This record gives sequence, structure tokens and C-alpha cells, in this order.
Amino acid sequence: MSSKDHRDRSAAVIAGNSLPVGGNAIRSADLSIGDLMKELAVIGHLLDIDVMQAGHNTLDRRMKEIRKAFKAASVRTRQSV
Repeated sequence: MSSKDHRDRSAAVIAGNSLPVGGNAIRSADLSIGDLMKELAVIGHLLDIDVMQAGHNTLDRRMKEIRKAFKAASVRTRQSV
């Protein structure tokens, strides 16, 4: 398969054109999650993004925000006592 064919197929998967189940069909959670993971992998490949590293970076940033918020709340609580 050529690089162009691969990109065309990947774009079709992202658009939902090649998914085997119709729009009104009820799908199990594992199939839906599998499709989502496949689409994320295609997007990561097309954009040259390491999806796992991007996820880790996002979780790390969010944990820093949470810790900062807890620290600020802790300081406010101690000041009001």
C-alpha cells in the first residue's frame, strides 16, 4: 500500500466512512473503545504525535494544577482558623 493510499484510508477511518457498523447500531463498549484507540493512533501517525507521551504530559500538567489548587486551599484554610 502506498503512502498516499494509507493516508486516504486513514482519513476515511477518521471520517467514519469505513466503520463496519451503521449509525443506529448499538455497539459494545469494548468495540467503541477499540475504534477510538484506532482513530487516535491514526491521528497520531498522520500528525507525527506520540499519543502516549501526549497523554502522559497532559496528566502530568493536570496533576500539577490539582496540587497547586489543594495547596492554595490549604493555605486559605489555615489562614481562616
